[in-house]
Amino acid sequence: MGRAAWVDGKRIALPKPVWLSRFIAQNLNRRMDLDVEYERGNGKRKRIVGFRVIVLPGNEKTMTRLCTNLPRTPFSLDLVARLYRFRWQIELVFKDWKSYANLHKFDTANEHIAAGLIWASLCAAVLQRSSPTRPSSWVASPSPPAASRCAPATLSMGS
Repeated sequence: MGRAAWVDGKRIALPKPVWLSRFIAQNLNRRMDLDVEYERGNGKRKRIVGFRVIVLPGNEKTMTRLCTNLPRTPFSLDLVARLYRFRWQIELVFKDWKSYANLHKFDTANEHIAAGLIWASLCAAVLQRSSPTRPSSWVASPSPPAASRCAPATLSMGS
């Protein structure tokens, strides 16, 4: 079986090895599912390492490149792209929790109060993220929204 690349769902035969960056540049704005191999090490320790690269066109000049070791069956190009988008949403939720939920510091050594503060901050972050009428200042401002600032004060008053 010779070298090949999958571009826009069609197999393209490659007569010789090609540089990944050059191949992608020649196929701009096309969906690609590539098996990539590169040599690692030197001398007796030299070995070939292989992985799969999925290239998706988008708004960026460089396009989105996803590296994976998932097999094509059952992980098609479309499924990997959807899974990556889902994973990115999870990353954004964690960023929101860290940025807007005031999770970076608490002024208590009591683990029960800290747990309560964490849960209150996470609830505030979920409300903030899911609110259809959330103020744009919450999104643009680096400071936590009023709801998460109030939660630690409210919970710490009872102790």
